[in-house]
Amino acid sequence: MDTIQINVFLKKIELFQDLSEGERGVLSKYFEVKSYSQNDLLHVENSPRKNLYIIYEGEVELFKKTPFGEERRLSIFTKSDFFGEGVFIDDTPHSTSSRATINTTLLELSADKFFELEKKEPQIPIKIFSRMAKVLFRRMQFANTRIINHGAQYQSGRTRSEHDLLGDRDVPHEVYYGIQTLRGLENFNISGVALSFYPVLIEALALVKMAAAKANFDLGLLSKPVADAIVQACQEIISGKYHGHFVVDMIQGGAGTSTNMNANEVIANRALEILGYERGDYKYCHPNNHVNLSQST
Repeated sequence: MDTIQINVFLKKIELFQDLSEGERGVLSKYFEVKSYSQNDLLHVENSPRKNLYIIYEGEVELFKKTPFGEERRLSIFTKSDFFGEGVFIDDTPHSTSSRATINTTLLELSADKFFELEKKEPQIPIKIFSRMAKVLFRRMQFANTRIINHGAQYQSGRTRSEHDLLGDRDVPHEVYYGIQTLRGLENFNISGVALSFYPVLIEALALVKMAAAKANFDLGLLSKPVADAIVQACQEIISGKYHGHFVVDMIQGGAGTSTNMNANEVIANRALEILGYERGDYKYCHPNNHVNLSQST
């Protein structure tokens, strides 16, 4: 892999979104490409931090050992995810371990190389640190959430951009909800009791959405692939999956619009995966135009 290919790939990574084409070109020269086989360890808990890791292809699991020696998986990282950026801030040991679950190719930026870059091109690290602050803030939010909800998903720092009538927002890549749920979380932070506390309500919402998709298909308003994907997503939710992504507060204004949109977005994003698309690629399955078709709150 040459520096041109690395430059093109880095353009997709959130940490480097503020860099110009030329700055990314300079940064590309400092990365090392490394390949790992299945079950190879990248780093071990309590070992010194050395690198920022970006997954070019493959899959990496982050895990931690309990006091009894059992391994507990924290998250799975896939293409374009990054981790280990704390190496540029302090030299404390790793608090977790990581290993490749399949054959994996990584881009690695060592702390030594980063600080060498800082001396030659100081504006590049400044821009990276600005983005890094947002990533660390989201990971701190995860830590707070996990105190209450042990099923919360560790956030890789990767995001996707979504748009509504109020503008654009970055949504954590891992979540199945979208921008309107994000706004609901901000506007109605009231009781601290989320929809996920009431699985029967979530199942009921999925039943309604599944029935609507079937009716809309019969009326010729939804194509068969989209209708089938929505139905499958609803069936998975009814069977207990993805309940952790129903996150809006049970107490809210707006006649339950946030609850409705939370369901629409989770179903739409799961349906997109079933169809073979990325979460947030709503032109193929939209929370309002497809999942909520012919419905009100």
